[in-house]
Amino acid sequence: MRLMKHDVNLGRAVFWDIKNRLPRSLTTILWETSFVSVYSKDNPNLLFNMSGFECRILPKIRMTHEEFVHKYGVWNLQNETTKERT
Repeated sequence: MRLMKHDVNLGRAVFWDIKNRLPRSLTTILWETSFVSVYSKDNPNLLFNMSGFECRILPKIRMTHEEFVHKYGVWNLQNETTKERT
């Protein structure tokens, strides 16, 4: 993920907006333990953690000039022979 100034500012604005909407008597959100991924024209990746796994989603439309190589720790969620998605 690239740290572009306008994307960082957007992530901070969304964080503070969500934090101010939640009642402080119910929950608090800390900046230090939060992660925000901004999907924009400069950041084609959507990053998040789920059950201890780091997930990266990159739409095929954003990969017009490069071929994605499946490396260690990356699973292709499509059966190559039947083209069925799991």
